[in-house]
Amino acid sequence: MGITDSTTTLDTAWVEQSFVEIVASTLSAEADMVSAVEVKLQRGTLTTSTSPSNTSVKQWLIRAKSEIASIKGFSFKRRFMTHTLTSGDYRIGLPEDYDGGQLRIRDITNEHKWKSLPSHIFDAKYPDLSAVTGRQVHVYTIKNLELWFTPTDSADVIEIEYDRSGDDQIANDYKWLPERERWRCIDYALSEAFESLENFQNAQYYRSKYELGLRGSIKVEARRRWKGLGYSAISILQDSAMRK
Repeated sequence: MGITDSTTTLDTAWVEQSFVEIVASTLSAEADMVSAVEVKLQRGTLTTSTSPSNTSVKQWLIRAKSEIASIKGFSFKRRFMTHTLTSGDYRIGLPEDYDGGQLRIRDITNEHKWKSLPSHIFDAKYPDLSAVTGRQVHVYTIKNLELWFTPTDSADVIEIEYDRSGDDQIANDYKWLPERERWRCIDYALSEAFESLENFQNAQYYRSKYELGLRGSIKVEARRRWKGLGYSAISILQDSAMRK
């Protein structure tokens, strides 16, 4: 994919680093999740021509995955991608599922980290990036979905670490999601399925089940992070987050 503006098409050729997948014995693939929806829905095998269709169910699962990723702060949502730069590059597109927030860049070729600058300071220091040469340690800034940086003199490989949005950038990609979160996706899809059938009572039941489980998991996760801090004193805001 390319992000097109009025002057050029930005390079977005990111490659995901290999990682240990979360193996789920029951919900190992999207097809298993659709089957779980079919069992609860009790309308037989869903196809592209049924109501609801299996296409709609898959879309509802994706939406649930995106919402969970945006709400939860678990480490599994961190993603590592690599990109091979071209000499003279100073502007490339970020991965499509970049969710904003903290971002880290490591220069694999030269074995050092890039430094981040706010965009207004970056622009003040480097008004003409095409004229910048010979940088040993690179600096970067983020402008919307673009990564701007001091240009390289060679085809360096960089690694980017960021929070994924949960968007279906890779089709049917649930392998990074813990199985308990996949069950929550199913509850959400069921609420949407029953709503499409105008069975609002069941729709509300599964929506409440989804939201209750999500709130409970956020509370448990906050306490787990507190334990990781050695049960140190916490702020009022941290305490509030754990009680939600």
